[in-house]
Amino acid sequence: MGGSHHTNKSLEDVKSDLLSELIYNARTLLKKDFNVQSTDNNLETLLSNIATRHFQDTFNYEYNDDRSQVTPPKSLGDIRSASRICSIVPPIGAQVTDYLKTGVFSKLDLPPWMEKTAINDLSNIANTIASADTGKQWKYNEYRRTYDARKDDQDNFTCNSVMVYCNGSLVEDGTQAQLAVIYYCGVYYKTVSETKATRDNMETAAYNSLVKLAGGSPPTDTQSLKTALDGYAKGRFESEFSFKYGDAPSDSLQAQGVSSAFLVKNSQVDYIPDTKTDDLQNFIQHQIYDGINIPLPSIETAAIKDTFDQFKSILNNASVQSWNVTRLYKDYQTRNPENNPVRQAGIIMSWYDHKTTDGQVPVSVTFIYIMTMFYELDSAEHTLARELYHTLCNNLRVHIHGADGTGPSDAEALKKFMEDYSKQQFRDSFDYDWQDKETKPPNTKKTKVNPDGRFTPFHKVLMLDTYPVNQKDVEEWMNSDLFRKDDPKDRTYPPWAVGQLYDDIVSHVMRACGPKSVKDNNWWYTEDFNRKYYDPNESSKTALQQFGFFLYALGDMTLDKISKDGQEGVSMKRMFVYYIGIISSYDPDSEGEW
Repeated sequence: MGGSHHTNKSLEDVKSDLLSELIYNARTLLKKDFNVQSTDNNLETLLSNIATRHFQDTFNYEYNDDRSQVTPPKSLGDIRSASRICSIVPPIGAQVTDYLKTGVFSKLDLPPWMEKTAINDLSNIANTIASADTGKQWKYNEYRRTYDARKDDQDNFTCNSVMVYCNGSLVEDGTQAQLAVIYYCGVYYKTVSETKATRDNMETAAYNSLVKLAGGSPPTDTQSLKTALDGYAKGRFESEFSFKYGDAPSDSLQAQGVSSAFLVKNSQVDYIPDTKTDDLQNFIQHQIYDGINIPLPSIETAAIKDTFDQFKSILNNASVQSWNVTRLYKDYQTRNPENNPVRQAGIIMSWYDHKTTDGQVPVSVTFIYIMTMFYELDSAEHTLARELYHTLCNNLRVHIHGADGTGPSDAEALKKFMEDYSKQQFRDSFDYDWQDKETKPPNTKKTKVNPDGRFTPFHKVLMLDTYPVNQKDVEEWMNSDLFRKDDPKDRTYPPWAVGQLYDDIVSHVMRACGPKSVKDNNWWYTEDFNRKYYDPNESSKTALQQFGFFLYALGDMTLDKISKDGQEGVSMKRMFVYYIGIISSYDPDSEGEW
């Protein structure tokens, strides 16, 4: 007895049948749209044939994997081309994006400024078409976009691409196979940026405008522009200030024979597209002032801020298509009268223009150039400060054991004399040497306060340029140079002690600086201080002790007349305080030994 035997198809059999249908449909499309008869059974070859023909019909030039054979219209060169087939078994997931990144964009090697955007653009399209059910029929997707590089001041990139895609399924004997296929071919190439072309034209106008002003050949880039500006600015500088740029002017200390006096200079030009000030601070600080290197930080900081404000003002108020000159002439002082005042002399030249492209994109160009120099001046205050420090040094030096009667008598020398004398008197007061980290106060004990038996040594100088002294100034000195009493992160001293320690030091300094303390002008006075501090909760176990020594003087001097500049009655009064101390753990059991 005979009969038929039927075997169900496997998933692989169904996939093979589905692929055969897709190949047949691709041949049909090639014949229908391009009148090409093909018997090819290779799907990738068929799709390449379809995609490249559709690419040429769409963009009017031939696609080729060899980029040297690709000739897009209006191209500036830098052509990149790539093609790739991708077969995806749903669900789609991240397969499409991975296919584009590894199979397409790794070959294209696009500029960083636009690569991420280009990947996102094609990923969004590819994910959409890969998810669309085309009923096993092949479809086209064409994409074109120009990536505008105006923010990066370079040429644009144009993208032309074609994707031939199909998404279908086949069910046989209850078994379903599903497949999505994308064939991509695309070209990226450099094209003229309307914004860059507009900006280039404005830059050329700036160069030509300078030629009308200064003569010579037109600059061709920023470096040759700086050279031309240097040449013109030197003459303009001399006409503004009656001395040559870089020479020591008659009012400078260098011109008076003080070889140690500084005179520094620099010139730089900055190009600012679209009035962007993002890098302006960096340019001013690192291109201008790092090259100047003013040795007084407070003056350099003030000058950097002034220059930044001047540049911003120029950007906000620039006139169009002409080189404008701004004169710089300013004196800078420091709080320390021993430092000479510093004068800035310089000029700023600026050029600005703005336009709107046919595509309604605003474009602007600004050039800012600076030629500047800083030099030290002499002053009556500086002469007086030197004399005051000299007197204070001499009045202290004679009391220091073994001190040499010669040597400098400036602010740094005075600080050293104050330190040496205070250490000398500290030993006389407390019978042990103050030696910073090597100091070992008597009766120091390991306690809960100081589990290592630790101690904190201080030696700090306070020079106040106002008199009478303000407590706020003293507290600022405490907070910055010694310690704070309101810092929860500071665990140097326990909460029950830190306020007392802080207030005791401030009170002693204020009393020394106050009107009731003896202060014959320019003579030195001392006060020692020894106090124990107990934990109110464990007074028999936990304690701290402060050994403090204060040295102070009121510097007060008047020069009746400074003949050089005719100023009369120039006076200076400032307070000098030196604190040296040890704060350590203390053994309450040793009471009575002090």
